[in-house]
Order: sequence, then C-alpha cells, then structure tokens
Amino acid sequence: MPSKEKAYILKDANYVASQSLDHRLAIIRAKAEYMQKDGKGYNYTYATPENVLGFMKPLLAEYLVGFASEVVEDDVAVSNLGKSGDEHLIRIKMRFTFYNLDNMTDSRVIEW
Repeated sequence: MPSKEKAYILKDANYVASQSLDHRLAIIRAKAEYMQKDGKGYNYTYATPENVLGFMKPLLAEYLVGFASEVVEDDVAVSNLGKSGDEHLIRIKMRFTFYNLDNMTDSRVIEW
C-alpha cells in the first residue's frame, strides 16, 4: 500500500495531467508573485532574463509546461539625435511557445 505522501503526489500528478495548457498557464499566473527588478540601464529598471527564467522554471516544471523562445526578427536603427553621439534603437520580435508536455499538440504561441 502506498504511503500517504506517495498517494498525494500521484493524485496531484493525475490532476495536472488532466488539465489543459490554458488551465495550467492560468494556475502558473495565479501562483506567480512579484518579480524583483534586478537590472538597470538607460533610466529603466527591469527583471533580467536570468531572473525571469529562474523564477518561472520551477512553476513550468511543476505543471509540466514546456517553453521555447526564438528571435523572429531584429533590426537596428541609428540616429544622430543623441546628446552624446549616435543612438542605436534595437527592435526585436520574439516568439514564445508554451507546450502541454502531456499533449504536445496543445500549445500556445505568443509573439512579442
């Protein structure tokens, strides 16, 4: 007979496996807390990619959600309007894909 702890883990795993990707992502969003902004630059503060992934990876793993990112398009524009010389405006279009690891056909693509 399995221990209560093992039975709980099995019950929890069965619950996760029965959920759609949308439901899993909703749970992850609800569990996500404030993320400390640890980067600074150009008069902005932001959460670094390392901080974001370090924060999100355990939640994605817990709910069996796969994640992939890719740069779809990038562009650099140079302007001579800066106070201290040329300014570079970098534009990047990203694609983020989330997968239900129990059903790989259940996926969501977000372009940013």
